[in-house]
Amino acid sequence: MPDMTQEDKKILRYQMKIMAALDPVFNDKDNENYIGLNELGDGDNMTLFIHALANAAPNSIMEELTAVKMTNLEFNHTANKLCFQYSKKIE
Repeated sequence: MPDMTQEDKKILRYQMKIMAALDPVFNDKDNENYIGLNELGDGDNMTLFIHALANAAPNSIMEELTAVKMTNLEFNHTANKLCFQYSKKIE
């Protein structure tokens, strides 16, 4: 694996913190926010969960941090720009 930039390290650190915060959602049945994998396997629940995780929740966070209101589609366009921006690596 190539050396990580400071930016990559910071992104990884944020990713790890977010994943650690989500861990009890899936692994602690006593957690009030617990979501069992059985529930996610039911009907369209997995699709609904991924939409909430990837679109609705980040859009809400962005709105809270910036006071800019966007539809989920508008937010997704912004998120796609970020995906493209951070997928381009300088050789």
